[in-house]
Amino acid sequence: MTKQTEVEWKIWGLSRISALKFLNGPGTSTHGNLKLTSIFISESGEWKLSGLKALGGLFPEAARYASPELMKTGYEVLKE
Repeated sequence: MTKQTEVEWKIWGLSRISALKFLNGPGTSTHGNLKLTSIFISESGEWKLSGLKALGGLFPEAARYASPELMKTGYEVLKE
């Protein structure tokens, strides 16, 4: 697989990663570090998500540590 093809597959696959759907929904969390290098495709074609060091929870105390952008618009800005 060429580097360009790999990037194209990763971009397409972002919407297919069920882990993100769970994190942003029932998991009430945000990945915090999502980028192309955080996505892996296994030999069997499974999508894997890494780079969870910046994983954040959506709990009331989180606002004390949030960036000014998050404090102004909330976590919805991360979904855009």
